[in-house]
Amino acid sequence: RIVCLGDSLTSGYSQGEDKYPYGAILQKLLDKECGKGKHEVITCGNNGETAVSMAKRYAVTTEIAERRRLPPKLFVILAGTNDLLAYPQIEEEKIVGALAAMVDQTAVESAVAVVCTVPRMPAPEERSPDFGLTKRRYRLNELIVEKFGEDRVVDTSSLDAFEDDGLHLTKRGYAE
Repeated sequence: RIVCLGDSLTSGYSQGEDKYPYGAILQKLLDKECGKGKHEVITCGNNGETAVSMAKRYAVTTEIAERRRLPPKLFVILAGTNDLLAYPQIEEEKIVGALAAMVDQTAVESAVAVVCTVPRMPAPEERSPDFGLTKRRYRLNELIVEKFGEDRVVDTSSLDAFEDDGLHLTKRGYAE
């Protein structure tokens, strides 16, 4: 069992009515490579959520998995975009602290966690004075790699297929 935990980028938000959660794409890849039914991918993405609030929600997510009688073995955590974008007062170190709290909890449950870097945000970053948002994203991603190590981090910097809002990914972007 794999749990993808995050915000709208995890839920697969798009400007249309369709959603393209990367967890569903991961499920299809695992079914193809390992056989249907060998792995279950659960997508737990809430639009607009911050890493700080996600750390508080984490217990609820694990309770859901426990009720299914099969605890997750892997967590994929993609968070921090909303912290940077909507809450500039949240320092990068606090975001990493929230991520670390979730990673630590997975270890207690004998699971492994990987943390994704925050993907670029073309439109919001271009509007940010003196590229302050870009600088904060770079700093946050450096701290993520420093805290969790390259072997536990998924680098999202190469993602390059965005919706018109310049924040959310297209179907192709989520598949990357």
